[in-house]
Amino acid sequence: MSFNLTTEFSPTQLSNVTEGTKLNAEIGAVQVVELIYLTILCVLGSVGNLVVIFSITLENRVHSHGNIFVINLAIADLLVTGFVVPTVMINVIQSANALPPIACTIVGYTVTVTCTCSLSNLTVIAINRFWAVVRSKTYTQNFTRKRVYLMMIATWVWSNLLSMPSLIGWGRIG
Repeated sequence: MSFNLTTEFSPTQLSNVTEGTKLNAEIGAVQVVELIYLTILCVLGSVGNLVVIFSITLENRVHSHGNIFVINLAIADLLVTGFVVPTVMINVIQSANALPPIACTIVGYTVTVTCTCSLSNLTVIAINRFWAVVRSKTYTQNFTRKRVYLMMIATWVWSNLLSMPSLIGWGRIG
């Protein structure tokens, strides 16, 4: 199943050439707006996620098992803003899918894995915070450093397992 929608436009279908030129100029303006938006998203997202990662790792006062999940979330989001968004920008510039099919598959797989990992991290963060508040007496026994790292690895393994079927021919990415 493909969720890609394509609208084809041919200026020769218009009755007036001037209208076709005007429409092409509007498409160019839309591309510029998209590129500005994607650039801002890419820069702010990357910088913001790097700030989160460095501030948690460098500041001793915020070292906690719960913040390991926040770092994991920031890493997943950094992959989106650092890898996926620039490839989308290439397609906006080219006004088409400029990447070869294998690159589209890799980008699609990366999007699926990182977004699934982000959602899994948010779920684990919610469980972690719930346990810290509601079951505070058993929190330190259940959220040891080793278990937290295992949960972090599990989010990536789970995300990859959910995305794997499309790589072996079950469904389609890209």
